[in-house]
Amino acid sequence: SRLRVSEAVLTSAMESMEQEPAFASTESMEQKILQADRNMLEEALLSVIFKKPSLAKFLKNSPPLKDNFYAKVLDVLMKQEEFSLNRLAEVFPAEEKMKIEFLSLKSQELWNEVEEKNLENYLNLMANKLNRDELVSQLKEINYKIKEAEKEPSKEKLSVLMAQARDLGDRLAKFQ
Repeated sequence: SRLRVSEAVLTSAMESMEQEPAFASTESMEQKILQADRNMLEEALLSVIFKKPSLAKFLKNSPPLKDNFYAKVLDVLMKQEEFSLNRLAEVFPAEEKMKIEFLSLKSQELWNEVEEKNLENYLNLMANKLNRDELVSQLKEINYKIKEAEKEPSKEKLSVLMAQARDLGDRLAKFQ
């Protein structure tokens, strides 16, 4: 059967569709990283390590991953001298092996067209965003505690919390 739409109409419709920029484009990738939620960042971070395992060493001073599965994967990866998907999968129960496979496929999909020299930059950007987000979260918690402490007669607790807030603020400024 034939379509009853002229070629001109199809061409016009295709041209009017928004073209998504190439995923490997540096600007769009940086924007995606900065807008990603924590779970997506942790997954993307691991996928970079799957793509280029030698980059795992850059995460030694990063805050722990919040997702228990991702944290365990990263821990196992950090202990491996040479990356092996099979050895990695051996550590996990059968139901989690599919997640490992998914991360591997995600790595190939996400970073396929990205030059290897840019992977370290993206990894650092993700790690910095995770650090920054963690510090912001801690700062919010401290600010809540400060408001509660302001209601109490003793100001010792308040001064300790204020010092903690200043410290967190100073650490956060390093990531801005």
